[in-house]
Formats: sequence, structure tokens, C-alpha cells
Amino acid sequence: MKDKYTTYVLPRLVEVLDWARAGAGLKEIAARLGVSTTTLRSWIKKGRAGEKEYVPLYDAVSAGRERPEQVVEAALLKRAVGYQFDEVTQEEKLDRDGNIHVLTKTVTKDVPPHLTSIMYYLSNRVPVRWGKEAEGSNRDKGVTGVVELPPAKMPTPSEGNHG
Repeated sequence: MKDKYTTYVLPRLVEVLDWARAGAGLKEIAARLGVSTTTLRSWIKKGRAGEKEYVPLYDAVSAGRERPEQVVEAALLKRAVGYQFDEVTQEEKLDRDGNIHVLTKTVTKDVPPHLTSIMYYLSNRVPVRWGKEAEGSNRDKGVTGVVELPPAKMPTPSEGNHG
């Protein structure tokens, strides 16, 4: 007699990979496989620990989750730094003879950097410098986050532009 893992999971690893790529959580994947979430987690944990039989399941779930995370990271970074995009609109115009012409207009638009996205990205990607722990430790060291620049030196009349 075959167990549930061999019967319900191994033949469907490609589907598990696709579901994970599409953003399905473990609860949803377990339901689709007809097993409990606890059981699925147990099998994944065994695969992560290197139990040979369960490694393919662990690999499928991990690989499936990797790609969406990269897409979301890239989108967050794009939003954090700002970007440009082309907005294309089409408008129908009627000429003097009653003919309809389609006018296409392309406008490049700017999306400015988004402060909350910047803060979230940095606090999670560089927590030593930007996370909450760093914030507290910087305060203790007298670091305020304010950058002080030396006073600008004004040119004397003899150094000025003589045009």
C-alpha cells in the first residue's frame, strides 16, 4: 500500500511548483493535494532537513516561491527609486469630410520615489544600517541621521568670474 505522500504529492510536483509560483500558500496547496496543512508542513520540514524522499517537495515549494519574491522585490525597488512610463492614449477625430481618424498620443510620465517604499526596502535589505535596531543603537551613539556639511566658501572678488 502506498502512502499519501507517494500517492497524492509526488505525481503532482509540477503542479505544486506552479501553485507556489502563482502565490498559493501552504494551506491552499495542501487543500489541492487533499492533505492537511500540518502534514504538508511536516513533509516540507523533512525535505529541508535532507530526508531524501521529501527533498523534491521542499525543492518544488522553495523554487516556486523564489520567483514571485524576486518579482515583488523588483517592483518594490522600482517604486522606491521612482520610474518613468509611457502613457498611450487614442482619440478619434472627425475631419471636415466626415472621415474618422485615430490620433495616438504618447506622454512620458514620471512616478517619483516613494518614501515608505524606500524605508521598507532599506530596513529589510540592510537592517544593520536602516532597521529598528540600528536606529536605537545610533541614538545611543549620538548619531542623529543629519549630515552636516562644511560651510560653503564664497569666492573673493579676485577669485570670481572675470567674464
